[in-house]
Amino acid sequence: MLSKKLFCSLQRQKKILAMAALSLCLTMNVSFAAEGVAKAELDQELSQMIGDTGTKVPGLGVIAFKDGQEVYSKFLGQSVIDEQQPSKSKPFTRDSRFRIASVSKMFTIFTIMQLVEQGKLDLDADVSKYLGFELRNPNYPQQAITIRMLASHTSSLRDDKIYSIPPQMSLQEFFKPTGKFYVNGGHFASQGEEPGKFFKYCNLNYGVLGTIIEKVTGQRFDIYQKKHILKQLDIHADYVPGNFSRKEFKKLGTVYQKKDSSGKWDEMGPWYGTQDEYKNGKPKSETIALQNPYDENYQETYSLKGYIPGTNATVFSRQEGLGFLVRNCLMPWLC
Repeated sequence: MLSKKLFCSLQRQKKILAMAALSLCLTMNVSFAAEGVAKAELDQELSQMIGDTGTKVPGLGVIAFKDGQEVYSKFLGQSVIDEQQPSKSKPFTRDSRFRIASVSKMFTIFTIMQLVEQGKLDLDADVSKYLGFELRNPNYPQQAITIRMLASHTSSLRDDKIYSIPPQMSLQEFFKPTGKFYVNGGHFASQGEEPGKFFKYCNLNYGVLGTIIEKVTGQRFDIYQKKHILKQLDIHADYVPGNFSRKEFKKLGTVYQKKDSSGKWDEMGPWYGTQDEYKNGKPKSETIALQNPYDENYQETYSLKGYIPGTNATVFSRQEGLGFLVRNCLMPWLC
């Protein structure tokens, strides 16, 4: 159960998601500080954001609350684009579901703090204590890496090109010199970037935190998150798209950008689906696709059956796989 203090914190944090424009992982805040802003004018401004060129986006959703009441909502454009078969395109609606990317890291921290309150984790303890193996930056062998450092991106860990590996592999493959993904220590910062004293955003930090959560709870990361955080907040989301019901899966939108497979950005070009573009239909349940945008060789789909919790939660890459309904942001207490 969530403590009252943490539950209130979750509610406050959940407000951040209130006015979400979710396409291309876009989040847009609309200010209603000035009374009398004409709805028609706002409608027009938002409509001008939809398009295929420049800084325009394929779709967006905006919800605004005042004094706990919804005062405005607008949904425009498309959540799924199919240029070959336009009839399969989907409009962006209140029920559209999108991946919320690294906003999911916030939910990982909710769980970390929940476990801290339960006395199961210490923010300033050496993470080696929980992982079952010693984790040290070889350039700073005497400096312990703590949960606080992982959470605040000051751990001295680095992503390199790959930070999500298949479920049957151990997290240690990143960190031991003989590991398959050690890449000459590429997952560690160099001299001058000491743990606890130097900030650099790193997705791998949260793969390690997810693994610690599994070690401490004995449960798979996504399952624990759904039961102990999302369910208690009445959030209908999942880290594994194939585990959605067929009805919910049909609401899933695609994240688009103008960058092609070669990495070239062309604002006059077509939209390319970067995540959750399931042209072959719903994926199998209990399967997950790795997220390594800088290495196409490690973006395959793997089965989670037989996965041992505490082995390697980087499979839930960046702890960002949450598929979120726009209407989850419509609860009065949410905003």
